[in-house]
Parts: sequence; C-alpha cells; structure tokens
Amino acid sequence: MNTLITGGSEGIGLALKDLLQKEGHNVTSWSRGKEGVDIRNLGSIAAHLPKNKLDLVVLNAGIFLPGGFFYLSRTLNEQLETNLRGNVNVLQLLIFNECLNPNALIVFVLTEDILFTSNTLKGEVGYV
Repeated sequence: MNTLITGGSEGIGLALKDLLQKEGHNVTSWSRGKEGVDIRNLGSIAAHLPKNKLDLVVLNAGIFLPGGFFYLSRTLNEQLETNLRGNVNVLQLLIFNECLNPNALIVFVLTEDILFTSNTLKGEVGYV
C-alpha cells in the first residue's frame, strides 16, 4: 500500500509511519523539518508529489502555538493556515495531479486548541 503522511516527523504521524512501515507499507512522510515540505506553500507541495499513486493519505500536519486569550487571534490564524488550509492544499494538489488510486482512503487528523477559562488557568490555551 502506497501511503503519504503529512506531519510524520513526530507524534501521531511518526507512530503511524513506523507502524505502517513495519507492516510492509510503502510510506512517504512529509514534514517541514527533515523533508522540507511546507504544506502552506503550493510550490513546495508540487515539488514533492509522489510518483506512485497513493492508496492512503493521512493529513496529519499541524502546529500548536501556546498562548493566552489575548494572543488567540494571532495563534489561531497561524494554526489554521497549517492545520487546516495546508492539509487541504495537499489534498487539492494530489487530486488535481491524479496522484490517488480510485479507492484511496483519505484521513484528516486535525489539531486544534481549547481555551481554558477557569480561574486557575487564567485563560491559557491548551492542546487537544
């Protein structure tokens, strides 16, 4: 099975990559660090499109920017640009460039924050 995982350098993406490789899958992993793929940039995605058609795509790339309530609009925009728009960019280019097998499975793993409002947490934003 040919698989692409975005955000495969740590966390869920890395664990999934390791598991699928152990089961004999052909796994390509994209991240900004090791592979240098910026999913917010269409040119970066286009330069790394797979040569083999994909059976499984796991859109898992995401960032978390901790901060309090007063930083929420800045951090939320940056997170949405990667966590949602970036992964949608990948899917659009995979479809447009016919990189998917007809029965390919697409999985979105979205990362987002939650705003804590208790008196003890003072409006801090946390990861879920």
